[in-house]
Amino acid sequence: MFNYIDLSIAFLIALIATFLLTYPIKKLAIRIGIVDLPNARKIHKYVTPRLGGLAIFLGALFGALYLQPHHPHLPEILLGAIVIIITGMLDDKYQIRPVVKLTGQLIAASFLISSGLIIERITIPVFGLIDLGLFYM
Repeated sequence: MFNYIDLSIAFLIALIATFLLTYPIKKLAIRIGIVDLPNARKIHKYVTPRLGGLAIFLGALFGALYLQPHHPHLPEILLGAIVIIITGMLDDKYQIRPVVKLTGQLIAASFLISSGLIIERITIPVFGLIDLGLFYM
């Protein structure tokens, strides 16, 4: 397992990387036209760049690279994450239909399912550890 110092360093790497990547990705989004335009149904008054999820993903990836985790399902997890990022970027650019987004999410999930990954429990702040053993066989 990781100690608190390593986790803190990984967090700071992710935080700083995300902060430093946000501006260049914002400029990239504007340059290639991945923006949200204001209209009567929107609350914002100015052109708003999209692709923020890409900066967050890359920042988290850099933090994870510092930790160098070893997990048997890591390649499938990364493939699924990349499919989700690509789906989100396509949605940011083309406002794809919900069924297309769902298809991307199902493709990402199929990587995890085919690898045999099973999530047995999750931790939810305030509620604590939730055992999912009741929900699968």
